[in-house]
Amino acid sequence: MGYIIRKATNDDVLGIAYVHYHAWIETYTGLVSQDFLDKLSVARSAEKLRNIDCSKYFVLEIDGKICGFICISEYRGDDLGDEYGEIPAIYLLKEYHGHHYGTKLLDKAMEELKKWGYRKIVIRTLKNNINAIKFYERSGFLIDGVEKEIDLGKPETVIRLIKDMF
Repeated sequence: MGYIIRKATNDDVLGIAYVHYHAWIETYTGLVSQDFLDKLSVARSAEKLRNIDCSKYFVLEIDGKICGFICISEYRGDDLGDEYGEIPAIYLLKEYHGHHYGTKLLDKAMEELKKWGYRKIVIRTLKNNINAIKFYERSGFLIDGVEKEIDLGKPETVIRLIKDMF
């Protein structure tokens, strides 16, 4: 399969929304409240993404179809220094797992964050999302012990992982 990773454009919003919705259903069924998942839709994802800053999104396109995406940003917290960037979102359709596309998206994000001058990267995931934690750890991220609770139909714990890029 031929693939490219490229900067997103405004024309990609529906493709990104499709991936966002389906990856949530595929990944989080059984991990978070079904009532929460039942309220999701491609249309709701698209509405949230309508005004995205495309300079912060990269899409994985396979044979002309958006199959994954990653978002990069400055660190959104206030407890770490200016050398920290962040990956607020990475999603890949389940049928493309196991082919190193997630790693390719992470590599692209790290390359871009280095260009922005960041030396370390923060990523967060649900504490009960063992597959994601293992994936991030294989990519060099370490759990730093910082946790917070969020509401996804019921309280869920999010953990923070950090990678030093140098």
